[in-house]
Amino acid sequence: MQFYWIKAFDMKAVLCEQIGFPDFLQFKETAIPTFKEHQVLIEVKLCSVNFPDILIIQNKYQSKPDFPFAPGGEVAGKSHFFNRCIE
Repeated sequence: MQFYWIKAFDMKAVLCEQIGFPDFLQFKETAIPTFKEHQVLIEVKLCSVNFPDILIIQNKYQSKPDFPFAPGGEVAGKSHFFNRCIE
């Protein structure tokens, strides 16, 4: 197992900033979010946007996250937990 500190830098994200269609999604640089105890920060390498995500973007789903949010519940990457990398 390899341990290292997470560097503070910006990340790229696909963000939903308003209700609408997938065309409204924005590819932006944003600050790395902070995470608390019992949460995991994932360095995403691949993700998918599925039908439920499209419904969330259009405000037609029971889950209504605060704006801005990054749609997509299925991801693959590295988990960073308490500044440790678990592969």
